[in-house]
Amino acid sequence: MNDREVIELLASILSGRVVTDPINAEIDREKSSSSFNARAATGRRRGVRGSEQRTAKVKRKVSGYQKEFGRQYKKLKRAHPRTSPQMLMKKAHRLTKKVRK
Repeated sequence: MNDREVIELLASILSGRVVTDPINAEIDREKSSSSFNARAATGRRRGVRGSEQRTAKVKRKVSGYQKEFGRQYKKLKRAHPRTSPQMLMKKAHRLTKKVRK
């Protein structure tokens, strides 16, 4: 046994887990690593970092209606902060149609 194995054995004894088989100790060490847990939790497969080229996400153009609707909704929200969002959206929709005619 080398120094590292002795230290690991003592650490496992102190933590309450006595592992005499070095193969099981290696498996436990791999399972406790954060990357293993992250992959297991999310179901992701192991990928090679750096080899995958990430493409920039294409931004979609905001329509004129949506811009005006946002303006109207913000105005209404400032003027009537306690009114439900559903009612404010209905009013904003009506005002937007009126403005865009």
